[in-house]
Formats: sequence, C-alpha cells, structure tokens
Amino acid sequence: MYGPEEPIVRETLFFGLALGALVSFGPFLIFKLPLLGPALIKLKPTGYDEAGNVRPVLTRAQKAAKAEMERKRSESANKSAKSAKAGDGARRSTIGNSLPKKRPPLV
Repeated sequence: MYGPEEPIVRETLFFGLALGALVSFGPFLIFKLPLLGPALIKLKPTGYDEAGNVRPVLTRAQKAAKAEMERKRSESANKSAKSAKAGDGARRSTIGNSLPKKRPPLV
C-alpha cells in the first residue's frame, strides 16, 4: 500500500486542498459580477463628514447644490457683517450709557 511519504499521496493531498480552496471561494465570485453583485448586496457608498459621522456620498448634482448654498450663505454673512460694522458705533454709545457705574469694593 501507499505510505505518507509516497509522491502520489502528497500530490493527491495537495490537489485536494487546492480544489477545496477553489471551491470555497467560488460562491463569493458571484458578488464580483457587474450586474448580479450590486443587485444582491444593495450597498450605497458612504463617507465621513467634518464631524466624523458616516454620511452617504453626494452625487455631482448634490455637490453643486451644496456649493451654491454655501456660497449664498457666505455672501449673506458678509453682508450682515458689513451692516453690523456700520451701526456698531451707534450701538456702543447707547450701551455704554445704560451700564450701571461700578461700586467700590467692600473691605
């Protein structure tokens, strides 16, 4: 009979293990097919925002809309900052007059 040192036994074990490895990853090959994989998995791409939270990845149209919204927000913030600077002197004079005078420290 054949012993464990015989080449035919070693070759049979090698090819048996190789065949087992090929068969075991075969079912996962279905997920790599272009049409069948996404239909089975149904995952959406995600990423992280500035706060570290997981969010869905934006499409090009969503990115353009977000950039436009941020541009408008920054323009309105600049306008309000300019108008606040213009009326700042008048506000300081009225605020300064309405503040109570400081009391002397208690000893």
